[in-house]
Amino acid sequence: MTLLRQCASDPIPVKGYRDLALISVGLSTGCRRSELVGVLKGDCDLNEHFIQLDVKGGGRRKAALHPATKEHVERWLMLRGDGCGPLFPALRKGGHITDEPLSDHQYWKVLRQRSEAAGIEPAIAPTISAVGS
Repeated sequence: MTLLRQCASDPIPVKGYRDLALISVGLSTGCRRSELVGVLKGDCDLNEHFIQLDVKGGGRRKAALHPATKEHVERWLMLRGDGCGPLFPALRKGGHITDEPLSDHQYWKVLRQRSEAAGIEPAIAPTISAVGS
């Protein structure tokens, strides 16, 4: 897929692999952007190929991960490290990992920028929804 290849070719590996795993999980699970950015490292069980999502309305659900998505997440975790916190943290310039979760607006910007860079027209836009609304 062109979008995922665009992420993998990023000159800043931390940014590229985070975005690759982020977009791949979104595609694999079909989750809302607010659900995706709320995933904690502890919500991810790669041995069982699933993640736990906090869903709209306050519930939780298990979402299966495609085998390729599992590989993308494993690669990202090698760079991210094993510490607790958000699975997909915000990054500072130069690819410096923060302890802050990526916001749903930041995810929207990542997806939009990556789809434009991959030449996808119109640019992809994720589902808009807030947990609990």
